[in-house]
Amino acid sequence: MLVAMLLHGRAQAQTEEEWDWCYGIGVPAPNVQPPELLIRGCTAVIQSGIHRGRNLVAAFTNRGVGHRQTVQRDRAFADFDRAIALDADYLPAYDQRGSLYWDIGDFEHARQDLDRIIRLKQREVDPGATEASLEPQ
Repeated sequence: MLVAMLLHGRAQAQTEEEWDWCYGIGVPAPNVQPPELLIRGCTAVIQSGIHRGRNLVAAFTNRGVGHRQTVQRDRAFADFDRAIALDADYLPAYDQRGSLYWDIGDFEHARQDLDRIIRLKQREVDPGATEASLEPQ
């Protein structure tokens, strides 16, 4: 039992370090952080099964950013899509996915993600607004 507790504690400490890599704590700013470190840290966080909610959504989004930086577009799209599936109101995932659509010249999908961001921001300003009232005219 003691061995299991020690191993679990060690694994959790390692996951905390990798969470720091995933979220950029203690490393250079995200725009100069090696994307491989970002991907490695976020992959460990996701696979740990410890994190839930917005932490998990942020890990998928951040890993997608790493994949985008290393031009692994399919993996980036998969991570952004997974983040959005977990939390349809998470603006950074739409922002990153829309930017990736823009990068590849898919302007219609980029516009759709931008429209979604606008509707979510409008809902922040007017929480009583319905989805229909936020549709572009």
